[in-house]
Amino acid sequence: MIGGAAITSVYADEPGSRRAQPPVAYSGHPGAYGQQAAACFLPHQPTTAVAGFSAVVAAVRDGAAAWGVLPCENRYAGAVADAIRAVQAGGLTILADLWLPVPHALLAQPGVALASVTEVASHPQALAQCDAFLARHRLTAVPALTTATAARAVASGPPHRAAIAPPAAAARYGLAIIADHIATDPDNATRFWLVGPAGSAPCAGTPYTLTAAVPADWFEPGSRPPGHVLLEGGPEGPWVLDLPPDAGPTLAALAPSGRGPAQPMGCYPRLAPP
Repeated sequence: MIGGAAITSVYADEPGSRRAQPPVAYSGHPGAYGQQAAACFLPHQPTTAVAGFSAVVAAVRDGAAAWGVLPCENRYAGAVADAIRAVQAGGLTILADLWLPVPHALLAQPGVALASVTEVASHPQALAQCDAFLARHRLTAVPALTTATAARAVASGPPHRAAIAPPAAAARYGLAIIADHIATDPDNATRFWLVGPAGSAPCAGTPYTLTAAVPADWFEPGSRPPGHVLLEGGPEGPWVLDLPPDAGPTLAALAPSGRGPAQPMGCYPRLAPP
């Protein structure tokens, strides 16, 4: 629910669908975890796949999509820095978040056995989340744009290459699941943000988190700012912090004299997957 109003429509990524409502952009190809997260946030809204996190931000900023969905952190592998930096730099507003279970599977062409696989493609975060499995089987990691992008490429690629992807991607791309639940953390989950244009109203519900970007020179590297540190500040950009929803005045009081202000990125509720 966005701004207190229910939204109904169809999925634009599905065959035969019609784009009756503005879409939700996610990174990769159909079947990606980002598309699953979009369905949790807006279960009847059309979705559209774009090429990368910056493209999600651009689609929302330029009006090609009404909302975007991006991962911000994983329970095991930590922050998704590129996605967080893209949202912060693009000036979008975070409207809600949720934790999505991520039960990775290893997908290969039908008839290919695990013993024949030497390379595994996936998003770098997914590869990191399955590091123990890759090490145990001495498999070479091959970075890809997203998990679904990797699965799509494996379907027409060399048989010795498999993909770490959602189990549902197997049927979509004509692949076989040759190993299931391969994440190092048996409770593997990724936190996703729903984002909208600057100034958008958050999703309906009690605010749970205030996320803010704080200039890098507010704190020394290795220091302990308040709240949960999503990203440390430095040459790559500002600190990005999760704070209690009422922490705005506290954050303003922390600003060192003569230094830039914090950039609120959103004060929003946490939603639960259906």
